[in-house]
Amino acid sequence: MVKNKVIFKKTIVILSSLFFLSGCASQRSEKLPPAELSAELVPVGEFAALPFEIQNTTWLHADQSDLYYEEMDLNKETKVLIKRLYKWNPEKDIPVLLSENTDQDKTIYTVFADNNGALYLYGYVSEDSIIHYFLQKISTDGEPIWQVILDYDTMGVLEGQAIQGGIADADGCICLYDRCGNLYLFNKKGELKKTAAMPSGSLDGIIQPSEGTAYGYLFEKSGDWNSESLVLFSIDLETGALGPDKICKVEGGYDVEEVWCGPENEIFAVYNNALCKIDLTGGEIKEIFSLDGEYVNIEGSQIQAVTQLKDGRPVVYLYDAMDEVSEYAILSQRDKKTLPEKETIMIGTSNVSSVKRFEYYVRRFNRRSKHWRVETVRYYKDRYGSGDLVDQFSMDVLNGIVPDIIDTYTLPIELLDNVSLFENLESYFADSKLVKQEDLLDSVRRACSRQEGLYTVMPWFWLQTSAVKKDNIGEAPWNLETLLKLSEEHPDSSMLNNNALGYKSLILLYYALEANKDAFYDRENGICHFTDSSFLSLLEGVKKVEKADMFPPAINSIEWMRQFMEGELLIHEMKLDSMICFQQFNKDFQGSALWVGFPSSQEQYHVFYPHMMLSITSSSRHKEGAWAFLEFLLSEEAQQWTTREFTAFPVRKDGFDYYIKATPLMGLDMSETYATEEEINDLYRMLDNTYASSSIGGDRAYRIVVSECLDYFLGDKSVEETAEVIQNRVSLYLAEQKH
Repeated sequence: MVKNKVIFKKTIVILSSLFFLSGCASQRSEKLPPAELSAELVPVGEFAALPFEIQNTTWLHADQSDLYYEEMDLNKETKVLIKRLYKWNPEKDIPVLLSENTDQDKTIYTVFADNNGALYLYGYVSEDSIIHYFLQKISTDGEPIWQVILDYDTMGVLEGQAIQGGIADADGCICLYDRCGNLYLFNKKGELKKTAAMPSGSLDGIIQPSEGTAYGYLFEKSGDWNSESLVLFSIDLETGALGPDKICKVEGGYDVEEVWCGPENEIFAVYNNALCKIDLTGGEIKEIFSLDGEYVNIEGSQIQAVTQLKDGRPVVYLYDAMDEVSEYAILSQRDKKTLPEKETIMIGTSNVSSVKRFEYYVRRFNRRSKHWRVETVRYYKDRYGSGDLVDQFSMDVLNGIVPDIIDTYTLPIELLDNVSLFENLESYFADSKLVKQEDLLDSVRRACSRQEGLYTVMPWFWLQTSAVKKDNIGEAPWNLETLLKLSEEHPDSSMLNNNALGYKSLILLYYALEANKDAFYDRENGICHFTDSSFLSLLEGVKKVEKADMFPPAINSIEWMRQFMEGELLIHEMKLDSMICFQQFNKDFQGSALWVGFPSSQEQYHVFYPHMMLSITSSSRHKEGAWAFLEFLLSEEAQQWTTREFTAFPVRKDGFDYYIKATPLMGLDMSETYATEEEINDLYRMLDNTYASSSIGGDRAYRIVVSECLDYFLGDKSVEETAEVIQNRVSLYLAEQKH
């Protein structure tokens, strides 16, 4: 039986020289005439979607050519669980229904087939709350041939559920095994003939790579405990005898503790980051393909099973938990010169928390693209960079040495204003067959636009927002006046939870300015209003909060929630990273809170936390390939998920709507609760009032405000002096930007 728990979690980040960053790459190669073909063969994977979802199967079993799986479907009216057993082969394409039963009929633990196509089922039936284990043989079309009931005394085991799997030969001799290394041999009528025990006292599985030969196998830890050896014992299905002279031990590093039947007397195993064939006669290992090979590239996926076609080509069954993708790949050898030479698309990113998620999509794109290969280079050590953000990344951009795609989220705003550095993507969307501008959420499209053009792509996002108690603000609008009044009316409560290190008044000032900077300075027209009474009142109000020391200590989210619900904390600031997170907060709030976001003169103001804002550089030599990757990120296929492995919101309208409605909140009792209509409406209302953050570290005007306000908060300047200095410095800066 396949061990679904095994997951590859290796991430590749490819660093490149600035020569490649300039966009230099060879032109796409043309196919050569037959006379010029080389003799160099390379493995190639032909990928296709499976006709079923692996995550919805109870179990999965592969023999040499066929795949067997069981799907369950709950009848909502009768509450009866319906189980359907299928057989599938990629050469026949359509799954074959072998049997259908309910959880009231029988439960199947394992399935295996003999070389004549007959199928053997092991499981249990329940009668009057008494469990009886059974072994059943059915024909290739699902017709029952015989069934026997097995009891504890006959089996000689404590629990029938300890049985892990089995095999059968063409004559009908059957062998079951349990997790303790016990073997149970049956004749062709299903009668138990003998039991035997593996000398190791444990067993990972049994296989039958060719007729007349059977092997039990296990993986032994060896050496420094990081290395494993595959040990195989031959089994005589007639007598149950173990052949010590046939023991095969293959040392090395195995990535999956599972093997599958291969060609005659060979098995498949994942060994040292590659799928290999192991010759059981001598233990010779032959690599079939590397998991991160150029034309196969399945790194990051879970290998669920391996079979082979009649012509001997291996078939690998894969599951990507990140995006809940079930697919298979048929592997073959191709002449390398008949394959297109992929051109490299370089993407410059910061070292943000989304890198793993991003690299996952890079792998998927590289796997399927015939002409392009994406590589990434990281510039920043952290999300905000260092100093004035004029580091190597910014200098490369200024000097015209740029990648094909740039993550502009952490670029200085001065560079972002120079839209000539980036491609206007409107024409790309217009020509695309996968995504149009109108497919994107309106607020996302607004956040990605600058100066009447759409210059960036936000693949996914979180929401930065906050909540207040309904009773604390009543019908008052959530603006700066209400913010400061709230602190005055609740002098014994903490104001705002925030884990950021730094001066407390500056944190509150950021929170107050996020949605209101435009009221104090106009970047486009170069006008400032920092000496107006509204800004002076804001600084004075923030300083009062600081003097009262009204910030809670940096504690965990559970304690913050308790403080908020008991009135000890007035504003609960948070990042909504998923639908589950949103539902859980609503459940914790118990209907007593309002999602208000940042204080604003508008109805509401929330902020996108996008992780990445990807732009195509105007100087890119591979704009076609750069757009192909961005188009893939925004495609319907890539934008639809509900998995817990992917904590983010999609940016497509259809993907977002599907995600928020189809994602359940799991209870401790494994019950599923879906979003209510009120929650869905609340989330859409919040999204309609969500904007790109205006207070990112790259805004020099904002940094001027912060640096000068610190002197005021420390008591070194008056509020009037502070406002005057800010007015002069920001005015000078804005004037410089206009020239």
